[in-house]
Amino acid sequence: MHDIINKLKELPASDSSASLAVTKEARSQKSTGNVNVSIQLEHILPIALLKTLETMVLNNAANVSHEFVAKSFCANKGPPRVCTICSKTDHVKSDCIKLSLPNMVILPEISKHWADGLSQLCRKITGTVTRWIVRFDCLYQLRSYLDECKMTNQDIEQRKTILTCLETEFRKIYPNCRLHPAGSFKNGFGFRQSDLDVCVQLETNSNESRIQTLENLAEFLQSKQLLFKNIEIVRNARVPIIRSTHAESNIEVDISLNNMLPVENTRLLRIYSDIDPRVRELGFVIKTLAKQCNICDASRGTLSSYAYTIMVIHFLQQIQPPVIPVLQQLNDDSSDNVSRVRKCGNWNVYFYDNLKNLNQIWDGYGLNKLSSGELWVEFLCYYTERFNYGTNIVTIRQVEPLLRSEKGWFHPTIAIEDPFILTHDLTEKLSLRS
Repeated sequence: MHDIINKLKELPASDSSASLAVTKEARSQKSTGNVNVSIQLEHILPIALLKTLETMVLNNAANVSHEFVAKSFCANKGPPRVCTICSKTDHVKSDCIKLSLPNMVILPEISKHWADGLSQLCRKITGTVTRWIVRFDCLYQLRSYLDECKMTNQDIEQRKTILTCLETEFRKIYPNCRLHPAGSFKNGFGFRQSDLDVCVQLETNSNESRIQTLENLAEFLQSKQLLFKNIEIVRNARVPIIRSTHAESNIEVDISLNNMLPVENTRLLRIYSDIDPRVRELGFVIKTLAKQCNICDASRGTLSSYAYTIMVIHFLQQIQPPVIPVLQQLNDDSSDNVSRVRKCGNWNVYFYDNLKNLNQIWDGYGLNKLSSGELWVEFLCYYTERFNYGTNIVTIRQVEPLLRSEKGWFHPTIAIEDPFILTHDLTEKLSLRS
């Protein structure tokens, strides 16, 4: 066979016009039981090369063999190795860095309050302390920490001042604009360090795109360096925003344009946090633990703070008896004019918000008597032992299980549905490694 290859190399290059498409069927049959292997070859070769090849093959038929082995493909390098996780070709799934565990971060020193609270929880789990003592002590520890990290009246007034300042300045170039606060500052789950999310609502020139309007607002803020600094436009976000920092307070301010869904979302979470104080307490604890473990930052491939809040609400709806209802399924049946449809753009943002009458239309009101500490343990048990990650989606818009098959969300990580934008999976940027 080497002689054939060497003679082919010695042939002069022929004119491409002297090519002939020849289809030949070469059958190499090996009897493996009752199986015959048939290989059909199609060549487009110069006439001179084709004739020479035919002559050489016929003269050396005894020395020609057919092999179907991996090393014969891809220039004798074998088939490519492709990772099914990240699609790169330099490794396989078992060696993928996305599946390797990150180095563990050393936890900070635990305060006496936290140490006492965790001790009580450990004693409860082992059954060495009475139920009422655990309920009292765990609730005390959680509420003590809540008082330390929740927003003070000064923090709230500070953000209101920033909002008023922004609206005053923006109305100098867009007189009819209105500013709406959103996010953790208003939804009841905010920390003292929480940033300020602002939605600017205005009617722009039909020829002016959203990005152009954001650029105008950003350029205007640049001229107000005494008020705001570190101004940049984040164009590659799902919703483009202006990111800035209030110069005096160093509070981060994120500004979006005509994006009212976060405002409705903020109202929904606020109502949930106002139904029962344990909702806010558990939300604070879970988010604090996630932040301490560096698993609360969507930009780094982990869950967002908002996603953890949805997980807490979902759990409190599913535990028996539930702590809170599913507001998007409640309705005041006494009024025929009340419809469970309220549109914001293309999405239905209806939810029941009359808390004064909640005890009259929801049969489960006040039935769950567990403390915040006990709910904390139950939360961990729910997501480690009972929740079916393979088939179910975390949702807060219905009490019935929401299946992955209904959405077509079959990725290997947890799936969390946005309560209004039903096509949005809050874990779309979550990596397997995290």
